[in-house]
Amino acid sequence: MLIDIVSHNRFFLGILFIIIICFISNRYFCSKQLTEMDKLQKDLKELNSEQLRLITQITDAGRQSHIEALLQKKGIDLTKYNSAVYQINK
Repeated sequence: MLIDIVSHNRFFLGILFIIIICFISNRYFCSKQLTEMDKLQKDLKELNSEQLRLITQITDAGRQSHIEALLQKKGIDLTKYNSAVYQINK
């Protein structure tokens, strides 16, 4: 009885088996992709924080007080003008 049901529906059972295999492989593929996405998002957060740190470092290095301190440390004497700059028009 069971053998008759299986033999009459073997085409349907074959298609069902193929669908199950496709479902399992798709689930594995999606799981792998989600793991990769999580890893890339973590790397992106680390790179963003590194970028902010570097921008802060560059901004600090360019501040006038920092530059003046470096000039004094190296013994370079530059004078700072306190008067406003005037533009001469022709």
